[in-house]
Amino acid sequence: MCVGEEFKGRKYVSMLRNEENHPFKEDMISFGRWVFEKRTETGMTLDELAEKTGICKFYLARLEKGE
Repeated sequence: MCVGEEFKGRKYVSMLRNEENHPFKEDMISFGRWVFEKRTETGMTLDELAEKTGICKFYLARLEKGE
């Protein structure tokens, strides 16, 4: 099981999405955008990034979206 696997197939709502005043919301959104930009600049797919990091592509996709 890789990081994020526990969420696979479950419907859940991100805490960051629901809390407008969450202290790290903007940082997490910025980090997700950065991950997306670096991944796409290198031509890497979510599957490849998941394999290299041990983080499930489901979780990575949500991270990139700032969720």
